[in-house]
Formats: sequence, structure tokens, C-alpha cells
Amino acid sequence: MKTALMALAMTGSVLAGAPASAEKATILYGDLDLATAKGLRALEQRIDIAARKICGFNDHITGTRVRSPETKRCYAHAKAQGLQTLAAIVSANQLGG
Repeated sequence: MKTALMALAMTGSVLAGAPASAEKATILYGDLDLATAKGLRALEQRIDIAARKICGFNDHITGTRVRSPETKRCYAHAKAQGLQTLAAIVSANQLGG
């Protein structure tokens, strides 16, 4: 299995249409065996953690624990983007890439 990197790039302000530079997260997965369910689950968890960090999903605003709609959209989009990249990587590895 090749050692490689995966990047997610989204921010809540980008999704809301405000001008901002997209944040990126690099997710290392060279230590995982993506041919196993355990390896795939571990990478999915890393994607989830990165999406939460990029979008500030775990940040709490004083006075509320409710996440803004922009934060929820950012998280959903960043996670979907990461899972889409994961699917492409798995597919390439199955084809011998």
C-alpha cells in the first residue's frame, strides 16, 4: 500500500459565501491497511476529526451549544469530500494503483 496524503479544504465562511481562504487538513494514512475494515474505519475516523477541526464543529460559543447552520453545512460538506477522496483511493488501490 502506498503511503499517501489526503486533503480536505472547506471552511464555514466559504460555504456561507463570505470571502475567506479555505483551510486544509492533511490526513496521513500510510500506517493503515485500507484493504481491511479496521483500516478503513480508522481513516474514516481521521476524516471525521479533520472535518470537525476545519469547520470548528467542536468549538463552543459562550451561551450556547447549538451549532450554526453554516458550521453544520461545512462539516457535512468537508466530511463528504473526505469520504469521496477515500472512495477514490480505495478504488485506485483495488485496481493496482
